[in-house]
Amino acid sequence: MTDLHRLAPPFAVCFCAGALYGWSALATPLQAAFDLRMAEAGLVFSLALLAFTAAVIIAPYIGARLGQMRMLATCAGLGALCIGLAAFAPSFMVFTALFSLGFGAMSGAIYSTALGLAAASASARIATPVMVAGFGLGGAVFGPLWKLLSAQGWGLSALLPLAGALAISGILAAAASANNAPEVRTPPPAQNSAPLPRGVLALIWAIFATGTFGGLMVLGLAAKIMDVGGAALALAGTVLAGVALANTFGRLSAAALPARGGAIAGLVVSCTLTLSGLATAALGTGPVFLGAGLVCVAAGYGLMASSIPLITAQAVGPAQFQRAFGIVFTAWGASGFAAPWLTGLLFDLRGDFALAYACAAVATALCVPLIWTLRARLSPAR
Repeated sequence: MTDLHRLAPPFAVCFCAGALYGWSALATPLQAAFDLRMAEAGLVFSLALLAFTAAVIIAPYIGARLGQMRMLATCAGLGALCIGLAAFAPSFMVFTALFSLGFGAMSGAIYSTALGLAAASASARIATPVMVAGFGLGGAVFGPLWKLLSAQGWGLSALLPLAGALAISGILAAAASANNAPEVRTPPPAQNSAPLPRGVLALIWAIFATGTFGGLMVLGLAAKIMDVGGAALALAGTVLAGVALANTFGRLSAAALPARGGAIAGLVVSCTLTLSGLATAALGTGPVFLGAGLVCVAAGYGLMASSIPLITAQAVGPAQFQRAFGIVFTAWGASGFAAPWLTGLLFDLRGDFALAYACAAVATALCVPLIWTLRARLSPAR
């Protein structure tokens, strides 16, 4: 896989897997289908992010033996099966198992594998951010699509286009695997025995957990937030697309950060965007201001998500990066579990999202002194 055109099948699969970021559009039809409280609906996304995290950590070991392109084809097929069955799930428990644990895990495995292929290509500097963007674009397309289909009475059957897209992309990946030379199976990621800087990694972990709380709340429940805010269908769909695109562009913007001190600056800008967005959403008047605030939060989240790998690499070096980032990534899983579920719980208690905004703002504010502490810890190495 040395040419960009050969990355087209992985891009297609990654694009479909990114539909996970459009989840919030399904919260309302899910509540209607199974008569759920908001906390229960938020739990679906929380569990999906936990499954995603586990898959990101495990996938490199399976892909090293199966072959990366075959791994993509297999995960796309299994993801299509899970999504197709989830559309007709007879109970909330079955839906959660299929969507959260099934599709959530397949999405994480696809994301990890597709990025691995892009990073190993001859055009890695272009292919890697493009692959990341493809994942974000999946949410930008499927989120508004689900919102539109749900408004037309599709209910959970709105998932069926994703099932079809996953199946087609999986066939493309399988064909690419069959038509190319046998894949080289690399050994599992090396476990460098050198000790990791635990104090620094603990700081990065805490920054990642607190700094992504607001963004994961928005990604999980943006559609519901806009519904409660009285947004019309067209505005709600536009905001969902804006949230996904802002997340994507936030991630890509990290590529423009300077090599020296850029990652720390990215973390600070991320917190500034998130706090500004939360204030706009909480204090602004009308659904337009609400939507603008959510888009701003999503941009801050995207920048945080792409700055953390940069700062991790700076802290541990390339030889230990994969080992260290596997540890750091669990912070995303912890925040991903807590944010949507807690937001839903607070909504059930109060009937609005005001307290959820406050919790997200506190988490983000706590992130700022952690960033400056990390900067001081890393400065002797510069």
